[in-house]
Amino acid sequence: MYAHYILAALISLSTGGLSQSLVLIPLGTWYNALGGADTGLMTRNFVNAAGILSFASGAMEVILGTPLEMTRPLVEWFGILALVIMLTVQTQDFADMEGDASRNRKTMPLVVGEALARWSTAITVVAFSGICPTYWCLKWHGFVVPITLGSIVAIRLLSYRTIEADKMTWRIWNTWMVALYSLPLLRVLISSCL
Repeated sequence: MYAHYILAALISLSTGGLSQSLVLIPLGTWYNALGGADTGLMTRNFVNAAGILSFASGAMEVILGTPLEMTRPLVEWFGILALVIMLTVQTQDFADMEGDASRNRKTMPLVVGEALARWSTAITVVAFSGICPTYWCLKWHGFVVPITLGSIVAIRLLSYRTIEADKMTWRIWNTWMVALYSLPLLRVLISSCL
């Protein structure tokens, strides 16, 4: 694992995303090797959010070919995405509740109960499916994909509760996140409220 961290940092020196790669080293070490994933559900979700945003912002740097300029809109957007991830990333935990329980992990479904975790996650996904396009002042077409995918995630969380179904819901959650990541680009390409 540590060799991969070092390799990623070395590659990031030439491709971009070095600061994100360096942030991921202590996060990944703490989360995986030092039991950080097992300490508490909000800590776990926070570290997941920090890691996922590090991957996303690092990819942005690589694509742009320059370090990110931390402007107010970018900081606000990353803050919103961090909140989205922190409040919904437990979608990954429904498929492995038995394994998490055996490891004494403090995941949302195990701490607050499966029903409350599913309902609160579903409601939050649907809410952010509307909040995020609104933040970018998008017209109706900017809401279609996030609301469609978010609704699918929510319906599946509440209606399809097998391990395989939960694994598929997690994949769809990731697709929903890609739709949210794409909203600033959509704003630039086809819509503006300014």
